[in-house]
Amino acid sequence: MSLTVTDRRIYGVSSFGRHVDFPISAVTSVSASGKRDITLLTPSGKVLFGNFENTDELFQAISKMLVEQQG
Repeated sequence: MSLTVTDRRIYGVSSFGRHVDFPISAVTSVSASGKRDITLLTPSGKVLFGNFENTDELFQAISKMLVEQQG
Protein backbone atom coordinates (compact mmCIF):
# COMPACT_ATOMS: atom_id res chain seq x y z
CA MET A 1 0.00 0.00 0.00
CA SER A 2 1.11 3.52 -0.67
CA LEU A 3 -0.23 6.99 -0.12
CA THR A 4 1.12 10.25 -1.50
CA VAL A 5 -0.27 13.57 -0.33
CA THR A 6 0.55 16.77 -2.20
CA ASP A 7 -0.87 20.24 -1.75
CA ARG A 8 -3.52 19.47 -4.39
CA ARG A 9 -3.96 15.69 -4.75
CA ILE A 10 -3.97 12.40 -2.89
CA TYR A 11 -3.02 9.29 -4.78
CA GLY A 12 -1.86 5.79 -4.06
CA VAL A 13 -2.92 2.18 -3.72
CA SER A 14 -5.49 1.31 -1.05
CA SER A 15 -5.42 -1.74 1.21
CA PHE A 16 -7.54 -3.71 -1.27
CA GLY A 17 -5.28 -2.92 -4.25
CA ARG A 18 -7.53 -0.16 -5.56
CA HIS A 19 -5.60 2.63 -7.31
CA VAL A 20 -6.91 6.06 -6.35
CA ASP A 21 -6.11 9.57 -7.52
CA PHE A 22 -8.33 12.45 -6.51
CA PRO A 23 -8.05 16.15 -5.70
CA ILE A 24 -8.03 17.31 -2.09
CA SER A 25 -11.35 19.03 -2.79
CA ALA A 26 -12.94 15.59 -3.33
CA VAL A 27 -12.11 14.46 0.22
CA THR A 28 -14.93 15.19 2.63
CA SER A 29 -13.36 13.71 5.77
CA VAL A 30 -10.39 11.77 7.09
CA SER A 31 -10.13 9.40 10.03
CA ALA A 32 -7.38 7.41 11.66
CA SER A 33 -8.32 4.02 13.03
CA GLY A 34 -5.99 2.02 15.15
CA LYS A 35 -2.37 3.04 15.01
CA ARG A 36 -1.72 2.37 11.34
CA ASP A 37 -4.86 2.96 9.24
CA ILE A 38 -6.17 6.05 7.44
CA THR A 39 -9.66 6.21 5.95
CA LEU A 40 -10.68 8.91 3.47
CA LEU A 41 -14.32 9.62 2.72
CA THR A 42 -15.13 10.92 -0.77
CA PRO A 43 -18.39 11.27 -2.71
CA SER A 44 -17.40 8.01 -4.42
CA GLY A 45 -17.14 6.15 -1.13
CA LYS A 46 -14.73 5.18 1.58
CA VAL A 47 -11.08 4.40 0.83
CA LEU A 48 -8.97 2.57 3.42
CA PHE A 49 -5.19 2.83 3.50
CA GLY A 50 -3.38 0.72 6.05
CA ASN A 51 -0.16 -0.31 7.69
CA PHE A 52 1.60 3.07 7.88
CA GLU A 53 4.18 3.96 10.49
CA ASN A 54 3.40 7.69 10.19
CA THR A 55 -0.41 7.56 10.48
CA ASP A 56 -0.54 10.56 12.83
CA GLU A 57 1.54 12.68 10.47
CA LEU A 58 -0.63 11.77 7.47
CA PHE A 59 -3.84 12.42 9.43
CA GLN A 60 -2.65 15.83 10.63
CA ALA A 61 -1.50 16.90 7.14
CA ILE A 62 -4.74 15.88 5.42
CA SER A 63 -6.89 17.38 8.21
CA LYS A 64 -5.03 20.68 7.95
CA MET A 65 -5.56 20.81 4.18
CA LEU A 66 -9.29 20.08 4.58
CA VAL A 67 -9.66 22.89 7.14
CA GLU A 68 -7.77 25.32 4.89
CA GLN A 69 -9.93 24.34 1.94
CA GLN A 70 -13.13 25.09 3.86
CA GLY A 71 -11.94 28.41 5.24
